[in-house]
Amino acid sequence: MGRKHIFLIIFLCLIAMVAGDARESTGRAQRKTGRPVVLRITGWISSFVEQEILLQSLGAFEKSHPEIRVSYEPYLGYGDSYYVSELITAIKEGRGPDVFYVGAERVKSMNDQDLLLPLGSRFKEKEAFLPELVSLFSNDGETYGIPKDFNTFVLFYRSDLFKENGIPVPDQGWTWKELKEAARVLTDPAKGRAGLCIAAHDPSRWLLFPLQSGAQLFSKDGSRCLLNSREAIDGFNFALGMRNEDRSTKTPEELGCRSSGEALGKGKAAMIIEGGWVEPYFRKAYPKEAIGAGLLPRGPKGRQNFLFTVAYAVSKKTAHPAEAWKLVDYLTSPENQKRVAETGMALPTRKALLESLNISRRTAGAVYLSRTEAVTYAFGKAGEKGVLVIGKAVKEIFQGGKPLDATLEQAVEELNSWLLNLPD
Repeated sequence: MGRKHIFLIIFLCLIAMVAGDARESTGRAQRKTGRPVVLRITGWISSFVEQEILLQSLGAFEKSHPEIRVSYEPYLGYGDSYYVSELITAIKEGRGPDVFYVGAERVKSMNDQDLLLPLGSRFKEKEAFLPELVSLFSNDGETYGIPKDFNTFVLFYRSDLFKENGIPVPDQGWTWKELKEAARVLTDPAKGRAGLCIAAHDPSRWLLFPLQSGAQLFSKDGSRCLLNSREAIDGFNFALGMRNEDRSTKTPEELGCRSSGEALGKGKAAMIIEGGWVEPYFRKAYPKEAIGAGLLPRGPKGRQNFLFTVAYAVSKKTAHPAEAWKLVDYLTSPENQKRVAETGMALPTRKALLESLNISRRTAGAVYLSRTEAVTYAFGKAGEKGVLVIGKAVKEIFQGGKPLDATLEQAVEELNSWLLNLPD
């Protein structure tokens, strides 16, 4: 190797060291002045109630850590894909938050771009958490985020509308047949009401139908997308029949609402398929409405569900890694997870806490029971690419009127071609 190349390598190493020292010195300088270190945290919000719950947690953290102040900057856009895109851009440009939400399906792509701080030896309580959730945020033995809670989809319904129409409320014996018939009867165009409302800002709710029909999204090794299988097509066709033929299934926007939760609360929908995280929203926004909750109806191959979890992660570019870790550690502590669980928004990821909880609320009970038949909502090797390609196809099928078979075939071909060219 020539002398010029050696000097160049030394020069680049010095630049990297200086950049790292600059971030650390900023943190040290702030601490020396006696002023509190300011951390920025961001994430999407499912409802204003979730925002209130997180603000309470951040307030409790600041009280126990007077040397740190937290600036909460919730993402107010619509759609997870936009959140991730803006987050990645902000981190790369040096204006990103210190701590942020990251979904399991996004970890690989963000880690490949060197945006996530490895938690390393800081994460001493790894064994205290549900291993199947921690593994989603790990790669090559390193962990890049701590799962904050978990949830599944639940069938929420207006029991008063069922009673008015002489239909028994959903129970554990419900199948797709009962769902379809109830949605048809409860639909009332004159009142602007749909029997079933399904949010369309991401594909997850629509993907339940192929899942319960026996389809797999990807092969076991994650190398191929299988969403064009016969089982997947059968599941999608059932949902399309409810939407296009029965006209009993609408999106929130088609009902003049911002969310499926709002549609149910206002009586614009008799049933919704939504995450258990909306229960606190119902108690706060619609306390007088007769809203029930239960397990999803059983499909041809079972009551499969998706398990959702989100982690708190730390930016690789944070100037305050020690303080950022303290915040993540507190937000995933037994104290804070218990506080969140008691609101009914989600279930804890700590094993001991989950086992000790009194699962009394119907929503929490449905989530607790559903987890045994749930598969993690993640896209494996496809990561963010899978979310975008499948999300686009599902939107075109259910909202754009595109032909089912051809649209799925095109999406699967695009995704499998991309997966085939991934570096080992």
